[in-house]
Amino acid sequence: MTLVLQDEGYRVETAANGEDALARLRVLAATSELPSLVVLDWLMPIMDGSAVVRALDGDPELASIPVLILSAASDPMPRIARHGVLRKPVDLDALLDAVRLRAQH
Repeated sequence: MTLVLQDEGYRVETAANGEDALARLRVLAATSELPSLVVLDWLMPIMDGSAVVRALDGDPELASIPVLILSAASDPMPRIARHGVLRKPVDLDALLDAVRLRAQH
């Protein structure tokens, strides 16, 4: 996915897990360089997508960042009104459409 998004002209930063992602986002917030979108896996080690979304939504500096959630979970996820959800395996055209809808280059 990283290569596909980069080929479309997006600058992509990756994180090993939710905790790492939040730490990176907080550093970016301190420099006023927030991303235009976070693409987030729902099932991650250390800090899952649910915990990351709660942390983002609860942080005034990060709450405005749109989130696109990717999930292979068979159980229904809680309804997260402001965030988009794509089911895995993700169709790359659907991914690009969802990113275009939520982010600016």
